[in-house]
Amino acid sequence: MEVHIDDWRWTGVPFYLRTGKALAESRRTITLGFREPPLKMFPGDVDKTCNEMVLGLTDDPRISFDVRAKVPGPEIEAGRARMRLDLLEALPAARPPEAYERLLLDVMRGDSTLFTNTQEVELIWDVRDPLLRDPPKPMTYPRRS
Repeated sequence: MEVHIDDWRWTGVPFYLRTGKALAESRRTITLGFREPPLKMFPGDVDKTCNEMVLGLTDDPRISFDVRAKVPGPEIEAGRARMRLDLLEALPAARPPEAYERLLLDVMRGDSTLFTNTQEVELIWDVRDPLLRDPPKPMTYPRRS
């Protein structure tokens, strides 16, 4: 699903929500694609997947940046580079709680930060109601694709 936020800060920024059963891999990610600058520093094009920040929201959290960078050397040439932070590799002593461990720990601590309040539930229903009344046709895919 492609959704947009009706706010001047997010004008023209699409958010893509994907879900399904029997996909090739289980992922929970947020990908932020940065806009193309109006003026390029380096000549030529690099593929369109550059200049993205990807947040991996799994039990093994990762952050990566796909960026355009000058290829080292005397020529003025842009290439694709990836910066990556694997938090469990960087912090091997860390033992993050599993999903339900985190939920129960938050309940015991009285921390409602990750819980949905009444206003949020009502807003969610306001947003979802048109989709429930006139649902879009689902996109099919081969199993394990």
